[in-house]
Order: sequence, then structure tokens, then C-alpha cells
Amino acid sequence: MEESKIKKETIELIESITGKKDINNDTPLIGKGGIMDSVTAANFINSLEEKFKIFFMHEDLNLESFSNIDSLISLIQKYSE
Repeated sequence: MEESKIKKETIELIESITGKKDINNDTPLIGKGGIMDSVTAANFINSLEEKFKIFFMHEDLNLESFSNIDSLISLIQKYSE
């Protein structure tokens, strides 16, 4: 899937789960200042796996991978290949 489409769909999913708008590359997702708490993050991860028909390995479920949109898109692309 094309990176721009993954990004658009991921941002839409974040917005629907968090209720936040204007998500961009600089928006912290998880961790210090992040817009998701642990429960929201777990729901988001499950929704990502379902939407993109992927399954994340536990070692990739870390703050770095989910810190912002760009790192998250890279992770989705890794599992989409």
C-alpha cells in the first residue's frame, strides 16, 4: 500500500479513537506528552492490526515505534510487505 494512503488512514484512525483533530508528524502519540494512554493505545494497536491485516511482534510494541506518525508508518510498512 502506498505510504500516503497508509498515513491518511492511520491519522483518521487516531482521530476517531482519540477524538483529537489536527494530528500531524509532530504530534506525540504515546509516551511523554502523548495523546494516547495505555488503554487507548491498546485499542489503537488492535484497530491498526485489523485495518491493515497485520500482526505486530511484541518487540516492536515500544515507545519509539509509536512515538509519532512517521515512526508508526515505518512500522506498518514493515509488516505490510
